[in-house]
Amino acid sequence: MHDMLMSIPKQTDDEAVQDWIERRRKEPGGLFRIIANAQTGAAVGFIQIGGVHHHNRIGHGGLAVSRHIQGQGLGRAAMSMIVQLGREDLGLRKLVAEIRADNFASIKLHIAAGYRIIGTMEQHFVDTKGDAHDVLILERML
Repeated sequence: MHDMLMSIPKQTDDEAVQDWIERRRKEPGGLFRIIANAQTGAAVGFIQIGGVHHHNRIGHGGLAVSRHIQGQGLGRAAMSMIVQLGREDLGLRKLVAEIRADNFASIKLHIAAGYRIIGTMEQHFVDTKGDAHDVLILERML
């Protein structure tokens, strides 16, 4: 999942994950929310908006949903929440996303949510195996 999120953490133990969550939650001008299972309270994903440029009112949105619950509409609901929070809570006028070109599910989700592909960064992300991947840049006006 980290490779598809274009994130290569140095550590994945509980303490490292908690530190990562705290850094996301404290990012100036951004937001971070945990997606939890309504019945169990267990974390099943997250949404975030970071890299906010205040003058231009642009933020970089992202989400992740655990593989075992994909296909149940949670991604669409999470994407809707990112758009709503970006517009209403952060006052953004545009969201940007960078997605690996082979992450078809995420690309499809973003396009369905009103994003459009505006470019490709060739061989932009190197995964944990050392393979380079193209990354698409998408944007959505709010």
